[in-house]
Amino acid sequence: MDRRRVFRAGGVCLLVFSALVAAADGQETAAPASAPATAPAMDEQALTTRILALAENPPPTGEQDRQQYMEVIRKRYGELIRLADGLLRRFPNAAKRDEVLQAKLESMFALATLAGEDLAPLRLEAESILRASPSTELASHAAYWVLRCDVSSRISQLEADAKLSDSQREEQYRAFVSEKLKEYVDAYPKSEFTPDLLGALIDLADRRNDQAAADKYFRLLETNFPDHVVTQMLAGQQRRRDGVGKPFELAFTAIDGRKIDVQQMRGKVILVDFWASWCAPCRASMPHLQKLYRTYNPQGLEIVGVNGDSSRAALDQYLEGVPLPWPIYFDPEGVDRLMRWWGVQAIPTYFVVDKNGRLRSTDARGTLDELIPKLIAEKPAQPQ
Repeated sequence: MDRRRVFRAGGVCLLVFSALVAAADGQETAAPASAPATAPAMDEQALTTRILALAENPPPTGEQDRQQYMEVIRKRYGELIRLADGLLRRFPNAAKRDEVLQAKLESMFALATLAGEDLAPLRLEAESILRASPSTELASHAAYWVLRCDVSSRISQLEADAKLSDSQREEQYRAFVSEKLKEYVDAYPKSEFTPDLLGALIDLADRRNDQAAADKYFRLLETNFPDHVVTQMLAGQQRRRDGVGKPFELAFTAIDGRKIDVQQMRGKVILVDFWASWCAPCRASMPHLQKLYRTYNPQGLEIVGVNGDSSRAALDQYLEGVPLPWPIYFDPEGVDRLMRWWGVQAIPTYFVVDKNGRLRSTDARGTLDELIPKLIAEKPAQPQ
């Protein structure tokens, strides 16, 4: 079950697409407490319904702090595991046995991660499932959690080896993970976890400059998961690399009604800001963008905001406190497609377009003070 989650790291908000149901890292709000434990007299259908409902993370309410939220999560997953064990004892051939076991495995990982506990019980449970000749789908889940246990164990071993340098630990870790991931995707090429693992393999191949391996894994993604978000995001990253120096196209109607077409703005330097009001680094960067606009707009700088909020009300509330003079593109579905198309995984992200309508940078964060005046000083090409 794919869940889009947001993490903050290094002054950016990372947009992460993950198949894991592990703890709600990075969540800063809380959820209502879970319902009381279900009575043992519940029938198979009622128990199954309750278990699968518990498998979904509760929606945050903003009424509790992060510690309280985590306690809610612990209680929900703990209850799920207890109910799953009870269901499978009473109904060993339950109609949704596989789904219940999948939810239990994910919950065991989440609880162990939250508590910093050993993953040995999870490994035992997953290996027991694998020995029982499960369905392919259930086997892919059990094997995935065994893989996670293997990786965790290897990390602990490497950290405990005082003879290794940091670079040696990193090298051995990458080699181990690469081998384990390859084994998994070969054994379960259609698993719901495989796209994320292929993405990780591509990243590892890129880090060791193995373009042939990266291309091979990307072809597998395109063939088996053409519409998966990982495939789209990786294709977008390649599109970003290939797009520098080429015409950049973006046309939309801004929230104030202005019709914007970047290709019709030739002669101007365009800063395209991918941002969202909920993103703390984006908010922190706004005074700098406003200063750049005040300084260079009279000389030909235009800023275009591409807003990633899901709620227009949230955007409007932010703009009431921080009015922005430049046009803003708001369309949750359209912006999501645009960000995937260009492989934007972290915000704020700045694209810069020169006076000839060509994309000059897709990663201008930290370089705007030098890049903007440089491009403004350039003369646009004369029309032929």
